[in-house]
Amino acid sequence: MQALSFSCFYNIGCDLIEKTLTIDLENGKYFYDTKALEVILKAIYPMIPSHIEDIYIIFKESDMPLFSFHFKREDLLNYIKKHYTKEEFYSVSNFRTSYSHIPLNKKRFNPQMLLGYKPQWELFLNDPSGFWKGKVGLSLWGQRRLWEGGSIVAGIGIYPFSNIS
Repeated sequence: MQALSFSCFYNIGCDLIEKTLTIDLENGKYFYDTKALEVILKAIYPMIPSHIEDIYIIFKESDMPLFSFHFKREDLLNYIKKHYTKEEFYSVSNFRTSYSHIPLNKKRFNPQMLLGYKPQWELFLNDPSGFWKGKVGLSLWGQRRLWEGGSIVAGIGIYPFSNIS
């Protein structure tokens, strides 16, 4: 679980029942979930015990399940060793967007306050104040979780370079 937290995942839960491993987590960095899934697969591959047969990865947002991804351990080994292409691995796996039950286990790396930033630029062609106008800056935001599935988000945009009048 710590390897996943180093890869910017949080609210991570892990459940092992007989030969099935279920990992539920939230993506804190990657814009595309397919990229996040690739990072997860490479992070968990060396740590999966040999007796595990099925693996479920459940992506969440504010403790609500978004989708689940199910695959066999052998398929993951073949994919990591380049015996399967990405398309072949995804074709033998199961991707579900229906509701997924999240195991009631202890969640780790669960921050109550999340902070973020992103560079931002906006360019306008034929703006009423001129032909080519724009602004470049930084957006900052913070999120505080109040309860499961509920939070307050606040943000601000700072634009030190702007020629919009």
